Amino acid sequence: MEVTKELFRNNCLNKLRNSQKFNKNMKTTVKEIKKPNVLEEANTLIYGERQKEYGSSYDSFTKIAKGWEEIFGCEVSAKQVALAMIWLKTCRELNQEKRDNIVD
Repeated sequence: MEVTKELFRNNCLNKLRNSQKFNKNMKTTVKEIKKPNVLEEANTLIYGERQKEYGSSYDSFTKIAKGWEEIFGCEVSAKQVALAMIWLKTCRELNQEKRDNIVD
């Protein structure tokens, strides 16, 4: 099935509406949950253990770009790799909502 912009937009809007309905019915508000916000959590991941294990994200994306250039036969930038990874996580989120899809 071809994913069109309209289908993607409608799917995102439906998920947003459903999550808002769910949040209205919750007795505990989001502020009462003692989790770090998504940006804080992402920052901890990127500049913490993950960076120690894999190196900087820019260096990783640059290496991935070089590999993709060989595979696809065209120039690929680190920025394009980042955008492709964002799209991967977006597709996963559309399939099944998980905090990791948003944080990562």
